[in-house]
Amino acid sequence: GAAFYRTILRAPVVEVSSPSVAEAAKILENIFRYVNIALVNELSVLHEVLGVDFIEAIGAAGTKPFGFMPHYPGPGIGGHCIPKDPFYLVYKARKAGLPLRLVSAASTVNKMMPRHVVDRTLKGLKRARKIASRCTVAVWGLAYKGEVRDTRRSPALEILRLLQRARVNVRVYDPFVSSVTVSAKTYNSEGSMEESVRDADCIIVATNHNQFRGAPLKVLASMMRPNPIIHDTR
Repeated sequence: GAAFYRTILRAPVVEVSSPSVAEAAKILENIFRYVNIALVNELSVLHEVLGVDFIEAIGAAGTKPFGFMPHYPGPGIGGHCIPKDPFYLVYKARKAGLPLRLVSAASTVNKMMPRHVVDRTLKGLKRARKIASRCTVAVWGLAYKGEVRDTRRSPALEILRLLQRARVNVRVYDPFVSSVTVSAKTYNSEGSMEESVRDADCIIVATNHNQFRGAPLKVLASMMRPNPIIHDTR
């Protein structure tokens, strides 16, 4: 098996002693990311309240030459592996009588993030003296991460569901995803950033697609309703 993969991969092939060790390595890598993302998500919410630029703090901490690996907060965790794979081990640990308390706590934090995004957006609209049920919010990004079209377990979908509950009018734009269906409602992606924000009150950046980094915000703001808001979760 190792010889076969060496013929088709540029990456190094690491051999271990058993399939069990290989699977444990994969689960360990996913849990490491899951728990560390939960840590920065929870700290980012705290630092919002404290008024500290937490992204700048992560960059400063990242200058330490050892003992720190930067992870970044976001609107939740999506994709095929990280939101799911750690919980195979949680299940196995529970059967073995050794519950994984840290992973379970991390799950609580990561699952709260879409709710935090929507709550913070609604508070922002209220501060701008806007009534949520009369507002239009443009959600940028449906994929679970940038530069892909994969929407599996994307936190953007949960954000859409929560905005539905708040009776907010929603438009979506994703350069890679044409449409998604959430709670029996289909959202079709607008043709451009400009189309998505015309006469809108707010933009939520839910995915870190490269296109969004260069968005002409002053131009877009002029197309929106007075006192526009941008909530960049990425």
